Amino acid sequence: MKKLVLITFLIIMGYTSQVSAQGFTPPSTGKAVVYFARISAYGFAVAFDFYLNDKFIGAFKGENYMRYEFEPGEQLIWGAGENIEFLPSNLKEGDIYVVIVDIKAGKKKPVIGLRPIDENDIELFTRAKKLILKKPPVIINDKDVEKLNIKFSAFISESLQLYESTLKEENLRKITPEMAIPLENQK
Repeated sequence: MKKLVLITFLIIMGYTSQVSAQGFTPPSTGKAVVYFARISAYGFAVAFDFYLNDKFIGAFKGENYMRYEFEPGEQLIWGAGENIEFLPSNLKEGDIYVVIVDIKAGKKKPVIGLRPIDENDIELFTRAKKLILKKPPVIINDKDVEKLNIKFSAFISESLQLYESTLKEENLRKITPEMAIPLENQK
């Protein structure tokens, strides 16, 4: 796991680019969007990886955010660092969702937490919105994402087996269609 985090960190440091758009951007036709927002500077050097079902989709560190477009419907979103956090999701076409990326103290290193929020989580939503309006999202180019999917294939497979065998039945946090951020709150 340490090697995985180090490789991801090096790729982020060397090959991460930023898109010029900032603020809430509606999804493409037929898609839903999730913003992964890390609103705390605590553990700024710790990078977290993000996955959709059986694919690596991106990574970032520090007080940043990532925007990702998903197919609507049932999806398994998850994040990894020193631990793995699963977030079963039911996304509605055309909607925007926000997930706070928490960093918590672990036994040896900080661990990831994924907390979906809605506009009623006023303090967290305000902080996420401020970050999203302030700067562009972090992205990793498609070639690096492809390389990392190959490199992480065994880790992805093992993680999904763990989810299916033990964690799927646990009371995990979830994204539901009702958690979408209304258009009037995105400005």
